[in-house]
Amino acid sequence: MTTDTKDSKALEDQYFTALDEYTCSCTVVITSVDPVTPHGSGVAVKYGNKEYILTAAHVLANKPDNAKLRILGRPDGPLQMLRGKKELADSTGRSVPSRFSSATSLTVTRRLTDEKDDIAALEVVDLRAVVPHTMLHDLSQQGEANLTPGTPIKVFGFPGELARSYEHRTTGQRGSSVFPHITDQRVVDISRAPENIDPMTYFVTDFDYPKDQCDPHGLSGCGGWSFPLPSKDQIWSPHSTQLLGVEIGHYESRNVLQFVHIDRVLRLLSTGG
Repeated sequence: MTTDTKDSKALEDQYFTALDEYTCSCTVVITSVDPVTPHGSGVAVKYGNKEYILTAAHVLANKPDNAKLRILGRPDGPLQMLRGKKELADSTGRSVPSRFSSATSLTVTRRLTDEKDDIAALEVVDLRAVVPHTMLHDLSQQGEANLTPGTPIKVFGFPGELARSYEHRTTGQRGSSVFPHITDQRVVDISRAPENIDPMTYFVTDFDYPKDQCDPHGLSGCGGWSFPLPSKDQIWSPHSTQLLGVEIGHYESRNVLQFVHIDRVLRLLSTGG
């Protein structure tokens, strides 16, 4: 390997790490005070002068009381990530120290829901006051996304096995040990879905992890992100990534994830539900 090749590889590794850090900082876990309520993923965004947490509508369907919602944001520490199929497959046999994080209440001023598209948004107040290490992705910077088959997409969320709730035996404090799962997938033809879905509303990506290794249900509500390419005309920044859609479902028989196009999400935010 030449020096130039090594330098290029090092720069590429830094590029992907920065993008991972950014998408992690915009991603949250949505839980409830009810310990048996399944968790979901969400994306913290700004739209206009308001703050929202985007997610799938079905994530909130069994959490009707906003006051009982709890959120876990970016922890104050290094990412505990699993990248790649082999690392994920080996995770259950590895001794990984848990990071205990308290689930935090937040002020929800209203809830926007489109049950038909299966998307939802929690309008919140001063999010970073309760999750200071979480960033809000600015949707005003969004441009048009051309999602043709083969388009690379980064998926960042919290599947079932990797976000567990615990209760401290002495204090009774509830918390979670959170290990985000990040995976690089590609948009596939809409015909890969086992049923007819509207390509103007949804798109699908590949996802060939066995369910016994990665329960995708906790991924619901997570974001699908673009890969911004370096340009000679400007300094590259992970902030230039675009949120392409919100994940709402998994078709195990076809090894695909289903996303709602970001255009539908913006429509929900602009119309108020």
